[in-house]
Amino acid sequence: GPTGSGKSTLLQHIAGLLRPTAGTVHLDGHEVHAPNTGRRWLRQQVGMLFQKPEEQLFETYVGDDVAFGPRQLGLDRPAVRERADAPLSSVRWGRALLHELALGEVRGRVVVAESTPHLFTGTLADELDVRGGADRDALLAAMTVADAGDVLDSVPGGLDGAVEEKGRSLSGGQRQRVALARALLTGAEVLVLVEPTSAVDAHTEARIARRLADARRGATTVVVTASPLVLDVVDEVALVAGGRVVATGRHRDLVAARDATGAAYRAVVSRTDSPGGDSPVPRTDHQDHDRPEVSREAARR
Repeated sequence: GPTGSGKSTLLQHIAGLLRPTAGTVHLDGHEVHAPNTGRRWLRQQVGMLFQKPEEQLFETYVGDDVAFGPRQLGLDRPAVRERADAPLSSVRWGRALLHELALGEVRGRVVVAESTPHLFTGTLADELDVRGGADRDALLAAMTVADAGDVLDSVPGGLDGAVEEKGRSLSGGQRQRVALARALLTGAEVLVLVEPTSAVDAHTEARIARRLADARRGATTVVVTASPLVLDVVDEVALVAGGRVVATGRHRDLVAARDATGAAYRAVVSRTDSPGGDSPVPRTDHQDHDRPEVSREAARR
């Protein structure tokens, strides 16, 4: 359903987090809010992941946070450990299991920049330098990589100028580029970028792609994108389908492949003349999206 149609509200009723003003909610024949329906029983039956997982992290260590849910169910230590270790047993940083590292260490080494950036009130310089220690030359260099020179012009005072809450004074494309510059300034060993150019025009996207590849050379950068302009400059592309990597290679090789994998890849990164066509046509669905509150995904919807 569309925004505001009640999807999350319905789910919270099922989980017993909201009480209906009329009618009842039943789970396996039990009325959710009946006096004889125990809270623990309900929590054992219904798990819920909210829209903002960052508001559901409580512990210092990754493993402890994964174990938080099973502990709240009252499971004994061996059962909690079994449930918590299973999803983390194969995730490693070098030779160390990821869940054995302190959360602060993981956050210091791995930075994820999401497709919907969060900006806060303060000067532009403070907004960019979240870890502290960056000089003005470094701030300007990051803004150049993100092709955000127009932001410096539009914010009175430039780096010393004030950014409004949620970046309301900036366009959607400007907010996205400020967030990209902020992520670059962390100097993370592993930088994960989710659709970092979805709200900018094609010319800006091409410049960012080239500069980003140069700026991150020698470090690990993972980019989630379907943009051929970005994919063309990366070292390796992984095509994901059904939760699995089904093909890897260079962008141009995958586009040129004349097999089923090539057809699947072209269907993701390019448009065809007809549903049955197989000749790639450059994407043009994001040419005019450098405007407030508009993104490629929003335009598609």
